[in-house]
Amino acid sequence: MKRVISVLIVSALLLAALPFGGLLSAASAAEPVESVDENGETKACADYRLLNTESFEYVPGVLPEGDRSGENEQCPDGSHDWGEGTITKEPTCSEEGIRHFVCSVCNAEKDEPVGVDPENHAEYGTEIENAVNAVCYRDGYTGDKVCARCRKVLSTGETIPKETVPHAWDKGTVTLKPTCQTTGTVIFRCTVKSCGASKEETLKVDPDAHVFRVTVTEPTCTEGGYTTHACTLCRYGYSDCETKPLGHIYAIRITPPTCTEGGITTYTCTRCRDSFTKDPTPALDHEDNDGDGYCDYGCGTRIESPEGDEELCDWCGEPHTGLQGRIVGFFHSVIYFFAHLFGLR
Repeated sequence: MKRVISVLIVSALLLAALPFGGLLSAASAAEPVESVDENGETKACADYRLLNTESFEYVPGVLPEGDRSGENEQCPDGSHDWGEGTITKEPTCSEEGIRHFVCSVCNAEKDEPVGVDPENHAEYGTEIENAVNAVCYRDGYTGDKVCARCRKVLSTGETIPKETVPHAWDKGTVTLKPTCQTTGTVIFRCTVKSCGASKEETLKVDPDAHVFRVTVTEPTCTEGGYTTHACTLCRYGYSDCETKPLGHIYAIRITPPTCTEGGITTYTCTRCRDSFTKDPTPALDHEDNDGDGYCDYGCGTRIESPEGDEELCDWCGEPHTGLQGRIVGFFHSVIYFFAHLFGLR
């Protein structure tokens, strides 16, 4: 009530001074006023006011320079009514915030720090840490979501099963070839270092994979040669590499005629022994040109002398004709003499 009376007195004085001093300038000392809130209650002005002498209205002023939260005429003992204040800077996980207070009585202001909020990371964004790529032999990890400033883990990642990553198989090594009757086997090995995985697969029967036994038939003089391929597992087979017959190569042997047989020319193949004869000649007559009484061609045929009976050797009983015969006959005669002398014959 005292404040209301003070306001009325000041107003009266101002009005009384108008004829003498005109309007008060906007720089006149500000006076506190009262205001009525929305509930109809009267309370102290929330700010200093300056009197506009032209419109006779109080307009918002500026608090005095200096400590705006200390004592003043409205709050002489410094017991301001700060209320809850307003956060003007949100605290984060690594920085303090600011809470701004305005006295509801004198409109004094002050700021106070707001402690670090370990859960507020929005200002700095997030990053992924500890991520591990999954490979065919080891599980992976999606990584932890962390604050880009304080590195606090905001959410943990998940395991990436190694089964989601296929092996990098090589071209495979055939350990058992398939045939026209049997299956084969191939082994694949993972090319990823440190994996060492392998797998075995069955190769289908290959109808063209025959197991041939190869037989080479050489050409002869009369028949050509060829190579036979016969599958040892099935009845399939074929022949190739045919060659022409070689033809005969004859060796010629001439058999001259004798006193007992005629002569002949014999042709015999040196490869196949095929043989034939041609150019026969008649047998020769017996001859005794050396006068020994026998055929000179060695057939043993005795030839009688054309002179008649010949003297026979006392020792051998054969005639000795010719020079050679007479020499032989001489020795036979000597042998016969001594044999007869000693009673040996």
